Amino acid sequence: MSPLLRVCGCGALTPTTPCPACKAAKGRRHRQLPTWQTYNTARWRALRKRILERDDHTCQRCGGVANTAGHIIPFVDKDDPNAWDEDNIQAECGSCNAREQALRRAEKNRRG
Repeated sequence: MSPLLRVCGCGALTPTTPCPACKAAKGRRHRQLPTWQTYNTARWRALRKRILERDDHTCQRCGGVANTAGHIIPFVDKDDPNAWDEDNIQAECGSCNAREQALRRAEKNRRG
């Protein structure tokens, strides 16, 4: 008798849910959580302040008033040199920063 197949959230038929691919992806997402911890450190707050002052509180994307700083090239984890490289960080307004994050999430979801 063949095992009962279930439909995973991704649409795959599998004997267990989540399917192996979704289970692996979930594991990758959990390992990536430390990137968000980067923004809750004194080191990041000091760097953000320097970037805003360097760029004269001007959004480098639209020219508006910048109130945050964003990475030009995303970083992998908090130990990635791109996370702290001042040449890889620019002043951004909240709207541009949110739009860029949404575009990166959408691109990441398209690639799988």
